[in-house]
Amino acid sequence: MDLTVPLGVTLQELEIGLNNEENAGFVLQTDGLALADDNTCNIVSVAPGRVPPDPLVVKIINAADATAAQAAVDGTHAQLAAKGGGVVSWGEMVIANQPAFVMATRAGGVKPVAEAPVAGTIIKKPGWDFQVEIEPNPDNSQQVDLVVKKAKATWFGGPHDSQDSGETASGIVNTRQHPDFEGCALPMDGAGSASTNGSPIPRLRWGTMVEVECLDTNRKITIPVIDLGPARSAGKALDLTEPAFEALGVSRGKGVMLVNFRIANLAAALHPKSDFTIQGLSTKKATTPQGDKIIPVTTDPAVGGLATLINSLGLANFKSNEVLESLARSRAGVNNEMPPANLWMNFVPTLCVLQRVRDAINQPLFFTSTYRSPAYNKAVGGAQQSQHMAFRASDVQAKDLSPHDLATAVRALRGKTITIPAGFDPAKVTAAGTPFDSKVLNFQPQANGTTNFVFHGGVGEYSTFVHVDTRGIDAEWS
Repeated sequence: MDLTVPLGVTLQELEIGLNNEENAGFVLQTDGLALADDNTCNIVSVAPGRVPPDPLVVKIINAADATAAQAAVDGTHAQLAAKGGGVVSWGEMVIANQPAFVMATRAGGVKPVAEAPVAGTIIKKPGWDFQVEIEPNPDNSQQVDLVVKKAKATWFGGPHDSQDSGETASGIVNTRQHPDFEGCALPMDGAGSASTNGSPIPRLRWGTMVEVECLDTNRKITIPVIDLGPARSAGKALDLTEPAFEALGVSRGKGVMLVNFRIANLAAALHPKSDFTIQGLSTKKATTPQGDKIIPVTTDPAVGGLATLINSLGLANFKSNEVLESLARSRAGVNNEMPPANLWMNFVPTLCVLQRVRDAINQPLFFTSTYRSPAYNKAVGGAQQSQHMAFRASDVQAKDLSPHDLATAVRALRGKTITIPAGFDPAKVTAAGTPFDSKVLNFQPQANGTTNFVFHGGVGEYSTFVHVDTRGIDAEWS
């Protein structure tokens, strides 16, 4: 296949950068690298003064979509890893005016460019009183989580912190102007502050969701990262805004608590300028099956309230970070937005249906789309009365099921009773009727605080995902 890579294009511009500051600037030095019959080419010529640690191979992935490309990457990496090599990274690019998936690989028998953390790694740094553990994500074997255990946490900001102006490094919120905001600060390495450089925690995207558990009260909250700190000299691993601190059941007068905290899907949370790498995993997320770009998780101050609602349900397999990441989408220059608070309860029945589906198929489900703002829905070509705009719908994929089989599993639940955990308020579900072609589900509160309803809703079967909603009437399309 006679494809070429133009002169002067860097690996980063191909979205297959090495995720390593030392080697991220390789520049192709020929007028074009002709690919061999197997669609590969060796990169051996680089910018003056840069020496590749060993040859890289750029390979065109023969795949129709991101899901198929990921499967091809996984297979290639498994083959090369057995010989000491692997896929360095992968992404999308345009070759000869045609979109293509591309991966950069290292051959077997060579040492990786950096000793990158894998699941089971423990990261300790001199001068810091806590360590970071890299653990497998419980719902996705292709992801790892960052976990800190038995760490000290304190509080900051708001009207009771006389030494804090309320300004945050992220600019998301001023804690004096919004004294009820639940958020946190982390000491991140490479985030522009000498007081946190060298921390075991890498630089993350602002708005990244952190699940925090107080070891004294066993309470949990999930909150966004909004600020930088505490400093190395403080001997702490986490700063909580005052409302977040007290939401964990500890008064601000105590000052310090012991916590565990977790950042799910670390690869997606890493800041683009972070030099932290995860061996065998891409730190760049592909577009969704619908063609959306994935943008940083929304930084709307309301994000903490929605996260708290979702996590309060205590569902076995769904946490707030998964839903919040599904909101972080962009199409044709239009960014999606947070759902209005008056729609939040609408999503709870849908989420409970999906938990039942997940139980039935016994494998992870992944959200690709949930709420859509009207402007974003128009940009993606959604229906004028889309259930996504009412926050009643979700597009999902299963780890190892075809869309047809997944849709069949959803349809099997129609007419079945679904139980919503305590904490759900049926009175806050948006009224039925126009413009969303719906009717109110018949919610039946139970003596134990749970709520039952009979599932009826829409099931849309697409080539790479399935649409599920709880509109109250059955609807089918493909």
